[in-house]
Amino acid sequence: QPYAKAITGGGSSKQVDRYFQNRRLKRNIKLMTQGYIPMYSAIRGSELISIVPKHQAVNMAHDYGLTYRELPFRIAPSQHSIYWHEKFNHDSSHQWFREHILSEIVLHPRHRIG
Repeated sequence: QPYAKAITGGGSSKQVDRYFQNRRLKRNIKLMTQGYIPMYSAIRGSELISIVPKHQAVNMAHDYGLTYRELPFRIAPSQHSIYWHEKFNHDSSHQWFREHILSEIVLHPRHRIG
């Protein structure tokens, strides 16, 4: 099946890559995009498929007129981190951002399933 791969730097993509490599399987990659949004636009109305985080599949299916299915296999959960230069450890605006904005992103309803 023709496959679209979004380059995101996130952990879930690495987990999928590892799953296929361990089984000596290869995807038929026909399209690579920088991020998920261009990929969703590109696969709409095409025969391309992709593997994306579940919360995105649930939310973007409606937004882009796509259909999603659960993977027929399990992959290890991905973990995401944030990094910053140590000189910002005690910077009040940077601390505020880390404490308030990041929690809003994580708790946003579009990051939830169900």
